[in-house]
Amino acid sequence: MLGNVGELAQRVGGRVVGDAATAVARIAAVDDADEQTLTFATDARYLAAALEGRAAAVLTEPELAQGAAASKPLILVGNVRAALVALLTAFAPARPRGPFRHHTAVVAQDARVAADAYLDAHAYVGAGASIGARGILGAGAYVGDGATIGEDAWLHPHARVMHGCTIGRRVVLHAGCVVGSDGFGWASVDGRLERIPQTGD
Repeated sequence: MLGNVGELAQRVGGRVVGDAATAVARIAAVDDADEQTLTFATDARYLAAALEGRAAAVLTEPELAQGAAASKPLILVGNVRAALVALLTAFAPARPRGPFRHHTAVVAQDARVAADAYLDAHAYVGAGASIGARGILGAGAYVGDGATIGEDAWLHPHARVMHGCTIGRRVVLHAGCVVGSDGFGWASVDGRLERIPQTGD
């Protein structure tokens, strides 16, 4: 449970029209809303859909709500998108925090891993690779030989950074992402196909 409409309005400096005690368990778009959802409307069409839909309450702007027959509580704010970002950020799951190195993580002897990095189960850091401060390697993440991962970067489970690649600060690579994979290029040489080496140069 995220709280009630009044509490959520306080978080974003909004004003409530309707029952401030209405409970909210999640935040979602109009089409995904249920009876415990706070949804949002950035134009008149979405506001109409939100008021007719299943959502418990609606986050919107005063100009849009003017004259609307509110069948459910409204949280009125000056900027819906900014308020939405603030709410979603407040309730987002916390990032993993180091220092942590799972006993199944494999780190090459000459790799440089920041003292406060987080390495989950079966994470791999290759020879000469570097993991910056507060870096996060999810379960099964792979950092190849000589690769560099910047500060605050987050590799989700099974993300792969191949040898020699560089990932900057605060980059997020989602599950299964591959950086530096083979381009599968081929050239026709004397009537036969020859693979083009992917050297990254």
